[in-house]
Amino acid sequence: METASYTDLRLMHRFYLLCGLLVVAHLFVVAHDTQAYLPWSCAVIDLVEWLGIAALVWRARRTPAPTALRWWLVVAAMAFVNVANNIYLLLLMGVGQNNPAPGAPMFCYALYGIAMILAITMTFRERTLTLTGAIDALMAMVMAWLFFVRIFSWVSASGTDNLQNVHYMIVTMDVLSLFLTLCAFTRLAGAGDVELKHFYFAVAFYCATSTLVAAIRNRLILHSQTLYLELLVLIAPLLLGVLCLRPPSSWIRRYQPRPRMVDLAESISPFFLGLGLTALSISLWTTRPALAALGVAVAIVGYGIRNVITQSQQMAAERKLLGLRDELEDLVVTDPLTGVANRRGFDRQLANLWAAASSGASSLSILMIDIDYFKRFNDDYGHAMGDHSLRLVAGNLSEWLHAHQGGVLARYGGEEFAVLLPGTSHGDAMAAAESLRGGVEGLRVDSAQGFLSVTISIGVACSSQTPTENAKALLALADKALLEAKARGRNKVMAYG
Repeated sequence: METASYTDLRLMHRFYLLCGLLVVAHLFVVAHDTQAYLPWSCAVIDLVEWLGIAALVWRARRTPAPTALRWWLVVAAMAFVNVANNIYLLLLMGVGQNNPAPGAPMFCYALYGIAMILAITMTFRERTLTLTGAIDALMAMVMAWLFFVRIFSWVSASGTDNLQNVHYMIVTMDVLSLFLTLCAFTRLAGAGDVELKHFYFAVAFYCATSTLVAAIRNRLILHSQTLYLELLVLIAPLLLGVLCLRPPSSWIRRYQPRPRMVDLAESISPFFLGLGLTALSISLWTTRPALAALGVAVAIVGYGIRNVITQSQQMAAERKLLGLRDELEDLVVTDPLTGVANRRGFDRQLANLWAAASSGASSLSILMIDIDYFKRFNDDYGHAMGDHSLRLVAGNLSEWLHAHQGGVLARYGGEEFAVLLPGTSHGDAMAAAESLRGGVEGLRVDSAQGFLSVTISIGVACSSQTPTENAKALLALADKALLEAKARGRNKVMAYG
């Protein structure tokens, strides 16, 4: 069991004690097995239900959103059940009516079903919460309206003595309970968050127990008026109170559904709501065709709009992910200091451009560039000035290429840059290199010591001038030409071959 941070152990023990006292009190009442004690039986059931509601409120206040809203909807559902029981008690004590299906309590039971459907089937997505919530609420209200029409086609406000209508009522309530149970267990199978798993576990087993107990009690009570049947009514609310007070079991914490199951369970929930509304509408088709058609239309349109909202959200999320992927790819191939391509980006472009050059479709020229005496520059003026000069040189080279030749500029490493010039002849590559060298030579780096000059050396290799077997070989030739330029005094352009 977990620490008191999740469940107060003393509170649980007090709850168990009160449960035990109420069960004993009810046993005392039913031991007399007379109709005179039926109001007292209802009073004990009323206290049990309030005890369960108190446990639900305690859990709802300690659960973060949006799961807390689900607990509050269950609180509302159980409150409707309690109101139905109180009305039944007042009818017994006020007018002595013992109708098996009084109208007012049946109205409250219908409200209970709607609140439970919303608690189980609602989905919560950040940007579509308001819209989808409104659609769910609209479909639930239409379902409640049709449910009331269906119920009060069998009973009046004072109830009914027609056993066939009572049987229809019992079957309808059984179908509703089975529907809730199926929905709850489906959502439990796809719940990933611990709080959500705890909620669906408690509600699913409550619905299953309530379905079984109600199916047995409602049929037996038509043939027997014994108060012992009222003992069955205590089981479901007490179980719900215990389950919501206790911490999640270890197997619930360990259970982790597959992502596909999570998506399926969440996606099918709106379908359950639409399916329930459609089935209820079809049940009214022979008696109220206009209302039935309206219900089917609301189910189809509501579910369709919901799908449009969900798909638009998914498309927006997909676009955002694609944008983030593109940004990430740009970061992977971009040098953070200079903003030009890095070594990885250069290698990718070289492979692509070499494929075209090797097929004879065009030529490829490579310029290897090195900032002259950069280590000395760093030692004399500091790394901050060195980084500043790197950015200035990269900006100058990039601007010239963009305005004249085009091509790919990359920081090859340290103070080295590389330029790829596709479709450029040897002569044009030499002219471009000379223009780049002259442009950098004209730069002035502003520093505390005044304006400093920067020069570069460039090695050139062209695939049309010196054919090679692969791109690495052409790159090596450009690097050899760079070494030759540096050996001849720097601030020069040299070509291989």
